[in-house]
Amino acid sequence: MSFPPNPRAANCAFSPSTIGDTLLLISKYLQQAGLDFRTAQNGRDALEEVDRFKPDLLLLYLVRPKMDGFEVCRRLRSHAATAALPIILLTAKTSGEDVKKAVALEVAGYVVKPFKAELLITRIRKVLQGAGKR
Repeated sequence: MSFPPNPRAANCAFSPSTIGDTLLLISKYLQQAGLDFRTAQNGRDALEEVDRFKPDLLLLYLVRPKMDGFEVCRRLRSHAATAALPIILLTAKTSGEDVKKAVALEVAGYVVKPFKAELLITRIRKVLQGAGKR
């Protein structure tokens, strides 16, 4: 599910996420925040959308069909064009090992579900500000 671009948005957030209520909620939050975004249904599609859309930030679920979020991060980090792309991981995983992997991949954020919409949007805006995008 994708929404049309929001012409008021000064930046782009990209949200590959799961089908269902969570996707609808996150899409609603991003839209209300005035962020232009695209969605993908799995890790492979996420990589293709990043290539096409050239987002300023990637909001990525860690558990993905076809390719997990860590592998998506590794592939993005291995290409010069996407190596510095800020990535915020969304996950229910709280193990120290998963957090270590995320840190090693230099993600900009590790947000554990359940989360508050306001906190997610605040984190996105802080990351975009740090990247000089808003």
